[in-house]
Amino acid sequence: MRIILLTILLLLSFQPIFADDQTSSVPDSIRIERIAGLCELWGVVKYFHPYLAYKDIDWDEALIKTIPRVNKAETAEDYRRAVQYLISFLQDPNTYVVDPMRDLILFHEWPFDWGKTLLSIFPFAFGSLIICLVLAGRHLRQT
Repeated sequence: MRIILLTILLLLSFQPIFADDQTSSVPDSIRIERIAGLCELWGVVKYFHPYLAYKDIDWDEALIKTIPRVNKAETAEDYRRAVQYLISFLQDPNTYVVDPMRDLILFHEWPFDWGKTLLSIFPFAFGSLIICLVLAGRHLRQT
């Protein structure tokens, strides 16, 4: 038991030797938020993108190769490129990172505004919820 503890302490004492010498100007909070966003995207694609069901894509390796790029990203554009690198493993021309400034320049408008859509869908969703609750209540009274 002592040998294991001494080995762990010895390895921890050499940690600065193995650490990267590159100092980043990006605060740790932003860097961690970017990695969390990357992992969230990775998970969504892993479970919902159809290519992973029938193509031979090592999606785990794609994440492992992308994490250092996200760590080194100094600007939002660097981060966008790193995320696009992850998506490029899919080899799907219809899956890509949206650049809001590019859309503003090309189409003279911001990307799709979800606020208007949610406000127009809300009454229908609320009505459907009420109908479901009424039907469930009737079903429970009959049993």
